[in-house]
Amino acid sequence: MKALLITTMLVGLYLQYYYLPQLPDYVAVNFGDGGVPNAWHKKDANVVIGGLSLIVNTVVFLLMPVIFSRFPVRLISFPKREYWLAEERKAQSIRSMSAWMQFFGVFTNCFIIAVTHLVFMANISDPVRLNNDHFFSMIGLYVLVLVVWLKLLYGKFNKIPPQSGLTP
Repeated sequence: MKALLITTMLVGLYLQYYYLPQLPDYVAVNFGDGGVPNAWHKKDANVVIGGLSLIVNTVVFLLMPVIFSRFPVRLISFPKREYWLAEERKAQSIRSMSAWMQFFGVFTNCFIIAVTHLVFMANISDPVRLNNDHFFSMIGLYVLVLVVWLKLLYGKFNKIPPQSGLTP
């Protein structure tokens, strides 16, 4: 999953670089009703911000194992945390949780890439206009995946395996 997370970041950075020469000097960065632009930035600044968002997102999700392992257990909100974060299971639980987090990092990078693509397409169109139908569909999909991901994650860690001999 780490390789996929890094790959999505690299693809997103490549797309930023690919689109840069095609963009006007000033690009729309905020859109109001009907996808009409209402704020503009220099294209270089916009590409830097977009690239940094991918890099920061990737680094944060890659550092999850370190973050989880250094946090005091009492500060981690986790279903059945006494079981899953007991010393004998903590390392495996952190690896498992980190894989879940890295999946979500990949999905978030894909979302950033998709929104960035929409904004680039809006900026090279005449007139400049964001496709709100696609934009809101992407947001809806992101929220749906987030809800399903949280439900699956909670379901996995909210159960203590029967062979543990502990009462749920």
